[in-house]
Amino acid sequence: MAGSPPSKRPPLARRLWHYLRPYRVPFAIALACFGMGLTFEEALVGATLNAAYSLDRHARVGSLEPGKQMDAVVVDGPAIDLIRVGAETIAHVIKKGRLV
Repeated sequence: MAGSPPSKRPPLARRLWHYLRPYRVPFAIALACFGMGLTFEEALVGATLNAAYSLDRHARVGSLEPGKQMDAVVVDGPAIDLIRVGAETIAHVIKKGRLV
């Protein structure tokens, strides 16, 4: 409106982009669940173990097994909350076996 003070909030699209960036794993899992009809468990396997196989890195990453590199998130609450937009569910991040 003419004469209205400018809003200090960014446009909706920019605010949503923070949560819906395509390169985030939770976004990919949510897309698989809601867009392609996978269960949460199927989407999680697709984003981890199957992704490692597709990159031919399954011997080193993709699942939590002795001798494999451990990259993981520690979730505070049910794991399915990972796909809720804006949910604060990640308690800790582990990268290469070390707490970050």
